[in-house]
Formats: sequence, C-alpha cells, structure tokens
Amino acid sequence: MRRHCSVKIMFNRLICAFVASSCTLYFLSFQLDSNKFVPNNAKIELLYKNIQTAVAESNKSQQVSSLYQKKKCNASVSNFVFVKTHKTASTTIFSLFYNYILRHKWHHKLVTPFPDPFVGGYPGKFRCDFRNSINGTMSLWHTRFDADEMRRCYPPETRYVTIIREPWAAFQSGYNYYAKTFENKPNCFGMPIVYVNRGQNLTVNEFLIKSSKLLNDSVPWYFRFRNYQSHDLGIDAMLTDKKDIQIQIQKLDNELDLVMVNEYMDESLVLLKDMMCMSLSEVRIPRGTKKLHTSEFPFRSDEEMNAFQTLNNIDIALYEHFNQTLWKRIDAYGRKKFAEDLQQIRGIFRMERETKGDEDKEHQKQQPENSVWSKWRAIKLYMEQNSGGCFIP
Repeated sequence: MRRHCSVKIMFNRLICAFVASSCTLYFLSFQLDSNKFVPNNAKIELLYKNIQTAVAESNKSQQVSSLYQKKKCNASVSNFVFVKTHKTASTTIFSLFYNYILRHKWHHKLVTPFPDPFVGGYPGKFRCDFRNSINGTMSLWHTRFDADEMRRCYPPETRYVTIIREPWAAFQSGYNYYAKTFENKPNCFGMPIVYVNRGQNLTVNEFLIKSSKLLNDSVPWYFRFRNYQSHDLGIDAMLTDKKDIQIQIQKLDNELDLVMVNEYMDESLVLLKDMMCMSLSEVRIPRGTKKLHTSEFPFRSDEEMNAFQTLNNIDIALYEHFNQTLWKRIDAYGRKKFAEDLQQIRGIFRMERETKGDEDKEHQKQQPENSVWSKWRAIKLYMEQNSGGCFIP
C-alpha cells in the first residue's frame, strides 16, 4: 500500500511538473513535442500525448545528452571552419561569421579563397597544399569537406559547422541561379544546365526529368543537380547503396560539430551561439538576408518524383538524418532553457527588422599571396580531375 502511494505521489508530481513547464512554454509563444516546435493553435491533444510519454522522454534524455552535447567553450571560439554548402542560405551564415570575425579583429586569421569563391581545390576534396593563407585558422568559403585532411592543417580545437536545406527547395534554387549565360571561368557558371538544356528553355520540372537521364560524373559540375549538399560535405554524389549512404552520413555526424537546418534557422542559431560562445548581437541576421524558403513547383507526376529521388537520394537521407539530430541536440540543451534562449534571439530580430543586411556583399577580399598564384596550374588540373572542368562534353 505504501509503495502504491509512493508511486502515485511520484506520478502526480511528474504530471504537475510537466503541466507547469508546459504553461511556461505556452507563454513563451510555442509548445514542444518530442520532434518539433508547434504553434500555439496546435491541437491540445499534444499536451496529453506528451504527458503519457514524459517518463520515457526523461529517461531518454540522458542518452541524448551523451550523444549530442558537443564541445563546450569558455570564450569566443577563434578556430573554426564553416563548410559553405550551395543554395542553402549559407551566404546568410557567411555574413554572420564574417561580422563576428571583424568584431573580434581576427581578419588576419581568415583563409582567403583562391580561385574565388573556393578554398582547397574545390570541387575536389579539400587539400591543405591548395589552401591560401597557410597560417589561417578560419575558413568561410566553399570547400569540399574532408575531416582527416582538415585536421592535418587546422588546430585540434577547430569547430566544424555547416548548413543544409530541404533538397527540393535547394534544387529549385540552384536551377534559378545557374540557368544563366555560360561563363568560361573557374566556377563554370551555367553548367551543367547548358549541357542538359542544349538551348531549350526548360522549366525546372522539365529539367528535372531530363537531367535524371543525363547527369553522371562524366559531366562537368554534374553534382550541382545530383546530391549537391552531400557532395559539398565530401560524399560521393553517385553513391546508391543505402547502407553505404547511412555509413557516410553517420561518419559526418561524428565529424561535424553542428549541422544547421535552413528551415529551422532560429533554432539552429541558438545552438550555434552556445557552441561558439557568441553574444546575442553576434547571431543577428538582419532583415533582407533571412528568407522563408518553400517549394514553389510541386511534383506533377510520379515520373518527376522518381527523377528527383534518383538525383537526390543521398541529400534526402542527409536531410532526414540531420533534421532529427537537430532536435536531439535541443533535447540535450534542455527544452525549457532552449525556449527562453530562442525567444531572446527572436527578440533581437524583431528589434532590428528595419535593418537590411548586405554585409556579405561588402566583405573585403585580400589578394592571394604571390606564391599561391604559382599553384594555379596544379589547382586547375585538380579541379578538372574532380568534375570541375569548364567545357561541354
């Protein structure tokens, strides 16, 4: 009888504690379930669902903490690599990091791009000998992630951060961006759209179907529309074996300190602020750089859906994985504290919504050292060997 009463008292206390915390979160403008944030007008049944799973989630949180609580810092972090993925709002985060560097007067530590906007031989995997500014301990430009090689030339305490985006939205954004006049420059602007379209004016849906039949690693810059985000993070964009894909994604999870998610930008910034020991003002994203990204052109047929899955099989798995781990990191952070910090960051955005941020367009670009220019032939050859040539097959 006594044991039964004790269990009942403990359960009642758990219910009371949960209801109290739920009320606190309600007045912070959102409620939480085990996977995502939901708005205030969400169905009340979510509260009851959470009460029923409160004990299980409490026990689970200890495991989550050990897996996803990353390195702690005591002062502003000065050694980091931002792996700038394409068409993911990475320029927004570039701007944030660049202002952070200028504020601390660390610009002399920043690796400069060569050829602009690449670092380390992109689209080949990063190589230390192709890095400009040999003594630099910070990198912000486009580079293809290779953890082992980067650890060889960056300090041991370096933090590695990137951002990903819902693949179909990223695919559409890429088509709108690259569907311009072909340019015979290091980044071969216009490829592989020029190769696929062959003078035709295709819609993004038409391009999707045609490119699924044409794009492979024999086509220069094919990866721009075949697992682009996975390619930038060092995974072979042609990989098809599901087991191998999961192994590569888990390897990334172990190597990267934070993977931000475009669709949850505010939540990602809370985690970035904590990991980098940034101030609230340093995670400011001015109005004009933060955009709501949606998929504007839905799939119209099974053929389009299948084509998209063929071209983005790895990116889809990558997004699903890191979307889930984002919320596990939030669990490890502590939901109540996270809710409070999120509201603080959103408060900063509200106060500065009249500000238009274009710092990324005004950043200073140092000229490469003379010794780097002598490496251009080697870098160009390395780019061509990794689907970075500038010609139409």
